[in-house]
Amino acid sequence: MNKIILPLLATLLVPFSEVVATSSAEILFASSPDNIETSAPLDDLRGDEAFRRDYGNGLYNVGVATGYKVVDLGEYKYGTSGYSLYLYVWNCEQDANFLHNSPRNRVEIYNQKNREYVHLNVKFIQKSFNQFYKYKVEFDKSTVSFVSDNNDNREYSIVGFEAYEDGQQNAVDYTVGKNFRYSGYYYDETLECETSDFETLHLTVHSATYRTESSSQSVSARNDLYYVWFGVDKSLFTKYGNIYSIHCDYYNFDLSNKVVAILGNPDLKRPDEDHITVKTYYDPSYYPNARPSYSDTIREDFYYHYLYDSWDGIQLSAEGPFGSIGDCSFEDPAWSYTIPSNSLSMPLEDLNTKFTGSYMDGQYSLDDVCSVLGINFADIALNESSGYYKNVEIKATDSHNLLSYGQHHNGWENIWAWLLGVNTSEQDLKNIPAIERYTSLTSINNSGYIDSDDKAKMTSYMTSNLDEDLICFRFMTGVYDSTSVNYGKFVYSQVPATYGYTNVGFIATSYVAVLDFDIIDITFVNDFGEKTVLPVVASPVNIWPDFENTIPGVTSINWPKIIRLVLLIVGLFIALIFGLWLLTKTLKLDTSKKRRR
Repeated sequence: MNKIILPLLATLLVPFSEVVATSSAEILFASSPDNIETSAPLDDLRGDEAFRRDYGNGLYNVGVATGYKVVDLGEYKYGTSGYSLYLYVWNCEQDANFLHNSPRNRVEIYNQKNREYVHLNVKFIQKSFNQFYKYKVEFDKSTVSFVSDNNDNREYSIVGFEAYEDGQQNAVDYTVGKNFRYSGYYYDETLECETSDFETLHLTVHSATYRTESSSQSVSARNDLYYVWFGVDKSLFTKYGNIYSIHCDYYNFDLSNKVVAILGNPDLKRPDEDHITVKTYYDPSYYPNARPSYSDTIREDFYYHYLYDSWDGIQLSAEGPFGSIGDCSFEDPAWSYTIPSNSLSMPLEDLNTKFTGSYMDGQYSLDDVCSVLGINFADIALNESSGYYKNVEIKATDSHNLLSYGQHHNGWENIWAWLLGVNTSEQDLKNIPAIERYTSLTSINNSGYIDSDDKAKMTSYMTSNLDEDLICFRFMTGVYDSTSVNYGKFVYSQVPATYGYTNVGFIATSYVAVLDFDIIDITFVNDFGEKTVLPVVASPVNIWPDFENTIPGVTSINWPKIIRLVLLIVGLFIALIFGLWLLTKTLKLDTSKKRRR
């Protein structure tokens, strides 16, 4: 381990009064006193003799490495009010797509105060060309501490750096796995730093959901079980034992009434046959924004179309040819149907089409969702009080329950639900393990609560990675539901107003998306109860549940159910007739007996 002592180096290198110590063999200098917030990173790094040597020898030239690499960590003014940390990142390929100032770039580091690994935001400060970047590590000193013992030593254990690129939905997590141990102070020239490497666990995480056929919530609802799966080297289980818990964080967004699918062409151009030319008169006080017209003037009917939620009366958009009426916005003469900006919309060929998680994952990012919901991401990043950010640790002993419809309804509710096509015989799924380990192909195939497509993917993965066991981590449950979106038309002319609509799509009225799901660390426990925490390097993933129409009987005619319903009605009718006949016979018999008496 290299030790850095200020007095000697201060005489050998450019003497600045404020010094930043780093993990390298020399001291990292700010370009001028108290200029750390504005100095260029390359100027800071060139104060380090070791960096100057490596830089001159071509170690940091383009093409030597790929991705992004943390070069240094600088501690600045520890023990004063100006105490701060600065991270130096090398863009190995000078990639211009690197979103260096994105608020979603962050670092994983160990918090000595709570004894756990955490994500911390990094604030972009300055860059040198398109190669070196300086970030300020942001943390709340009341909740985050790096003091490792009573001697006031500071220990910064950096697991990885997450970098975002333009056009990508998620960041890529780059391994650091380095411990920076500081002691002493800059102001009395006793500052020292030692560095060492530590073990990290690299994971490739796959995301999905498992959906039941029914839910206790309603006849059109389904249960969703959110999970990820990944491979872990078998040797780790031999070395550390079984998995005790998994620590993760993610953003949980309720997109109810925000995701809309439209049948066919999303523009929905107005058909030619809807153009009707008649003699008409309108009251301008009633339609103040309509096109001017007079009695006996030949013109098109005045009408407008809109999309709306037929159950809840939620109006999504409205358009027409003559300006606007009330809050409805009309564009003349487009006659196209648009979804408002605060919705995520997509075309569907027919209502039976499902949008799978992989499709949704490729369409909408965390930034898109924040825009739709009117949320400033900077206000919710790593902020649990916002309600969107979740930071949880789930144990292997935890479990989930998925409650079905038929088990929690009875009588006519179940009869009508059955006639509508709901699987009323589906059983409750209880005590579903939160963490499940698969050691063979058979264990995968025999496991429930996994989507069939994922079983195929997991089987293929295990076949190609025989030295790994697979872990399924189920971390959350949710409910999915939808209702129809209709195409309506009002027509105003000399005859009374007419109205009609056709179903053109559906809107998710209960829908939760999980974005930037990230595993922070995994705790193992051996047979003696000894726990080992391995910090994880894993790129975040998005989890978009299947988007489908769940309204019973909307997409197609269910003839078996209709036949059953007809038979039931006919049976009830026959029973009623028979009952009336029997009642009549009973009354006649009773009357006959009275006459005989």
